[in-house]
Amino acid sequence: MLKYKIITSFSFGLVLTLACAGCRVPEPEFLTNVPHDNNQYSKAKQMKYEWLSEDSAHMGWWRLSNYHKRANFIPGFEKSDLKYAMQNFNYCWSFNSENYQAYWGAGVIRGEQATLTDDPEFIEKYLKQSIEFMHIAFKHNVPAKQVNNLNMDLANSYNGLGAFYLQMSKPELTKTNLESARKLLLDVTQKEPENGRALYLLAVTAFYQGNFAEAKRLAEQSLSKHYKVPEDFLKDLAEKSSGVGKHQLEGKGND
Repeated sequence: MLKYKIITSFSFGLVLTLACAGCRVPEPEFLTNVPHDNNQYSKAKQMKYEWLSEDSAHMGWWRLSNYHKRANFIPGFEKSDLKYAMQNFNYCWSFNSENYQAYWGAGVIRGEQATLTDDPEFIEKYLKQSIEFMHIAFKHNVPAKQVNNLNMDLANSYNGLGAFYLQMSKPELTKTNLESARKLLLDVTQKEPENGRALYLLAVTAFYQGNFAEAKRLAEQSLSKHYKVPEDFLKDLAEKSSGVGKHQLEGKGND
């Protein structure tokens, strides 16, 4: 299973390293109804019920938020939340196939789905689909105020796929995906220097690129912006970093 959970403004948690044995494995087919069927597309184009599309998207994001809450306290319910969230984003798409949220939501869910299996075939499949859907979202008039959030979610999936290929000993694919993440995140930090999540994701990118000094610097910057950097990431980073200043990372900014 993937390891570090990364929470976004839309509660997108993605795991970044293959870790445990015997992890939960969802039925691969339970989230197969995705919004890109060409026959339905022309039908949906004829009936743009935009307010219903927005309402469905709102319900999808709400269910994703519930997913994280339930996953911590009610084991087993989280899979149902993902299933119904995907249904909501499918409704969003069917009422307005040009609503960027349908593709964004589908991409987030695919990323989440990758965290629920330890089967390499499905981890790769879901992360690739996550990236594909979020790229499609950008083709559908994403509001300017949401561009950086979508870029961070997309970078999150690139980080996850890069880390997966690192585990699979595929250096070229590792490099390509991590560089894609880095490029997106540098653009976000240039526009929003105070964005703690973007700094954290850059730290994750640097970590998997083997640049631990850079990862440590970025993690400290993220903490200084009061972003709640996961403790397990800080501990792993401390193990990889030099002894100087290790204690400064642990716990800071996570009160």
